[in-house]
Amino acid sequence: MPDATKMQAEILTEMTYPTGGKTVFEYEPHTYSKTATVYPISLNQETIDKMAGGLRVKSITDYPGGGKQEKRTFSYNNPSTAHRPRKSLGYRTPLEYCKQLFNFDF
Repeated sequence: MPDATKMQAEILTEMTYPTGGKTVFEYEPHTYSKTATVYPISLNQETIDKMAGGLRVKSITDYPGGGKQEKRTFSYNNPSTAHRPRKSLGYRTPLEYCKQLFNFDF
């Protein structure tokens, strides 16, 4: 079983800018609520969400130097948008948002 605490080791949690601002990243483990079987083909609803390996971005908080903080949160549990996370950033993934915000590729 995945360990949520150990998943947090050695990840990017904060970026500080020369202008005095910073960005803080918060993560959560991937979870799933459905499993599929090959034979017979079926999709089964789990009784509780189960933890899967890896992390996903839970929130990004910007603290501009001398400005008002802005926090964006990400929700990955909306069945109608299961293929894309539902969030306040339109239809961009966290990585797409960071590429645009900081104007560089990871």
